[in-house]
Amino acid sequence: MNSFEELRLIAVEIAKNTLFAIPLLRVLRYRLLGSRSATEADSASRGNAAAYVALCEGLLMAGHEPREWLVSRRVLEIGPGAWLDLGLRVLALGAAEYWAIDRFADLAKRAAVEHYQQFLAEMPISQREKCEEVLVLGDSSVSFRGPIRYWPNTPIEACESLPRDYFDLIYSHAVLEHAFNLDQTFAAMSRLLRVGGLAIHIVDVSTHGQLAQMSGDSLAMLRYPDWLWHLMSSNRGYPNRKRPSEYLAMAQKHGLSVLVYKPRGVLDKAFVAKVKPRLNERFRQYSDEDLQPLSFVLICQKG
Repeated sequence: MNSFEELRLIAVEIAKNTLFAIPLLRVLRYRLLGSRSATEADSASRGNAAAYVALCEGLLMAGHEPREWLVSRRVLEIGPGAWLDLGLRVLALGAAEYWAIDRFADLAKRAAVEHYQQFLAEMPISQREKCEEVLVLGDSSVSFRGPIRYWPNTPIEACESLPRDYFDLIYSHAVLEHAFNLDQTFAAMSRLLRVGGLAIHIVDVSTHGQLAQMSGDSLAMLRYPDWLWHLMSSNRGYPNRKRPSEYLAMAQKHGLSVLVYKPRGVLDKAFVAKVKPRLNERFRQYSDEDLQPLSFVLICQKG
């Protein structure tokens, strides 16, 4: 990506971000997200399955067998998106309750009925029956009952209505990097978890979207000053550009003991040394070890 292409991309990103500040356009965007093509739906379905696998791996890292540990637990998922597959899976394994909060509009009610029909068809019979107890499929709509509670338009930073000291597990998959106020985010998790409760997060700290595609640089979003990144991203849920050390510091600040921190995908030191001079001055202050991870697993426990 040459300088002209980068300037053009910045201008386009600012224009998109400005347009998405208009409420009507945000509504139209969510309606489109709730009506995906078959290819997009298949990709999202694989992502939901990956989130479940990552949750099980996280529980194993914390020393728990998922099928045993989840029984009678209260689970909160942050940012499930359009489908509540993870909730159905944990309830099928014996969880007592599944709650989900999402920063954006109510995508789940517009999710494809066909998706859940296929999801149920692939479940073992014993687990399928448990899912059918909470999942209501209409001709063109989806709803939930019983131990599933879904709160759209509810950022984790502003979830005051949820019960304190209540959840055994808070989980997210490629979501926390979109939380702009990590201090409030970790304060909320500490407030919501019961003593001994776990927080398991898969955090993607690489550059997202068209900027990543055009630049071929996983650190490209760190090139820009904060004011310019705000103009490009503030209305669209783009990454917060925080590095792993900041997540670890927030966990410690709010009384969450870090059980596991494990980078997943690490940039070569030579690549970091090559691109670091192009980063904004603020990000050049970070250590190479803080810039190398593309994503990481973070597992915390409330003491």
